[in-house]
Amino acid sequence: MLGEGFQCWSTTKEMGKHNRLAAIPKAVSWITKFNLQGDYDFFNYSGKQGHLHATGYTYLRHIPSGNIVFIGSVSEHSGYSYYKANFNDHTFSFYKDIVGKSLKKGQELRLKFSVFQGKETSDLTEIWSRYATYYDSQHAFRNPDHLTGWSSWYNFYERVTEADVLASLKAFEQHPYPIDVFQIDDGYQVQIGDWLDVDKNKFPRGMKALADDIIQQGKMPGIWIAPYAVGFNSTIVEEHPDWLLKYPNSNQLLVAGPNWGGFYALDIYNPEAQAYLERVFDEVLDTWGFKLLKLDFLFAAAMVPRLGKSRGEIMWDATDLIVKLTRKRALILGSGVPLPSTWGKFEYNRMSSDASPWWDHTVLKLANVRERVSTLNALTSTLNRWPIGSRMLGGDPDVFFIRSDNNKLSVEEKHTLLIVNIILGQLTLMSDNVNLYNESEHRLYGSIFPKPEAQNIHAIDANISS
Repeated sequence: MLGEGFQCWSTTKEMGKHNRLAAIPKAVSWITKFNLQGDYDFFNYSGKQGHLHATGYTYLRHIPSGNIVFIGSVSEHSGYSYYKANFNDHTFSFYKDIVGKSLKKGQELRLKFSVFQGKETSDLTEIWSRYATYYDSQHAFRNPDHLTGWSSWYNFYERVTEADVLASLKAFEQHPYPIDVFQIDDGYQVQIGDWLDVDKNKFPRGMKALADDIIQQGKMPGIWIAPYAVGFNSTIVEEHPDWLLKYPNSNQLLVAGPNWGGFYALDIYNPEAQAYLERVFDEVLDTWGFKLLKLDFLFAAAMVPRLGKSRGEIMWDATDLIVKLTRKRALILGSGVPLPSTWGKFEYNRMSSDASPWWDHTVLKLANVRERVSTLNALTSTLNRWPIGSRMLGGDPDVFFIRSDNNKLSVEEKHTLLIVNIILGQLTLMSDNVNLYNESEHRLYGSIFPKPEAQNIHAIDANISS
């Protein structure tokens, strides 16, 4: 069974009767708050061997014969759909998370699924093309442009400065690799949530000047925003606490995730909060001039059911709101979001957890953190979600690393990550300063251009865990 994870960061892979899915231990959740990134608090993980589940879609593959049965929800607008398999008693069942959903008299709630049969994994490409029709009937998001590029995050992280960005941009001027996108990630803003309050110490000229520099070099400027996340020290918390989600039956602000020491969540149904996001997008797109938006931590919008809506219904509304406010003025790259909530809406979406300049995090793996930052975790999900790419949206398998500095990956691990990204991804980024490459690293990076637009038709079992 394909165990599709709750959101794009969640580990996704084929599993069988000897596997198990367990929740993060309560002690780990209490210390780290990593449970908030997944469905651990509202889906009942049995933790028993042979008890498996998937969200949104799944397939069952009979290994001796190769026969495949694919089941995909076409009613995610009403709530998250789960598929539960018990390999011990050979049962398969459906579960819909409709906690908090209210129906008026005479209303109906219908669960709709598409079921396809195929032979071997080669049929998954055709199955996904047919399934995509339910979400993208006009084929508007099929066969997206293949883009390569640079992101600031996986080299500079939150420490990024204007000088770092300019140095990396200049490196591409000196070594003119034909990349498409140059994206500035987290770290330009003073506080999470205060997106228009740029840190003048780190970015003295402001974001429009940088976007102009990127455009002048013939590249598409991209920028990172977590539209529904609000840092504890944001001015929004002080001036507009009514814009933020609260715990049910409480006046206490809801903590939506562990990052940056914790963050709150914007209430997407608050008209003033919506107006604020509209101002942000108008400034970023029309004034600053960015043409690709990496929108992250989107799950924060749907932490709790409310207003008679289920979590999945709120998540659906949250992605619809992004489409409404951005108005096709930029390409959208989604991240930190349940995949089905984006289908037919975003041009690109992350297909894995964050990759890392190390192979895996043993402690978090043992603690069942399916959303952990890890190159192994990223590769696992990318290799198992491969049929989605180009049929429903453009797949972003996160970054690859070639550099020798600040990198614990072996030569073989770096090469594997690069090859998987280039073949299976439609949006493929890296964060290295190419001026620091040695001759062999330049040769490896140069080998990916022009980027292949592979038509993948078959996958063979492989063990990449060791």
